[in-house]
Amino acid sequence: MKRIYFVRHAQALDREKWHHLDEHRPLTELGQRQSDGIRHALRRAGVEHVISSRAYRCMDTVWPLALSLGLRVARSDALFEGSSAGDALRLMRRLRDGRVALSTHGDVMLDVLERLAADGVDLDGGMRLAKGAWWVLELDVRGRFTRAAYHPATTR
Repeated sequence: MKRIYFVRHAQALDREKWHHLDEHRPLTELGQRQSDGIRHALRRAGVEHVISSRAYRCMDTVWPLALSLGLRVARSDALFEGSSAGDALRLMRRLRDGRVALSTHGDVMLDVLERLAADGVDLDGGMRLAKGAWWVLELDVRGRFTRAAYHPATTR
């Protein structure tokens, strides 16, 4: 059984207020607290790998978790804004057995959840995409998704 903690990046500065490269847009103070909430909630979950979109807001969302576990944050374009559900799902299926935290954007998360729902996976918690929240996705040994459960953002 493979367990994936599929995280939407925490609250970042508004696009309209950021006048630099969008992928460099940082987390807000609330986003930093949400990131710490993710660290606190997932540090005992047995996460063995942390992978993120290259966007700073995604990296910064899971950086405290990785640091607390002595892990590095790997990057994948399959999680970057505008990527397809197919790319993200292929990444999830390619990962070794175990527990992995993935940090992505709302559009990628929405596409993945819609694909899972279309494939008959029950989305426990409904279609929810709050910033700083995560889904626990479980895959069986054949790479089929068997469970999807929503967890709201928390702050510390």
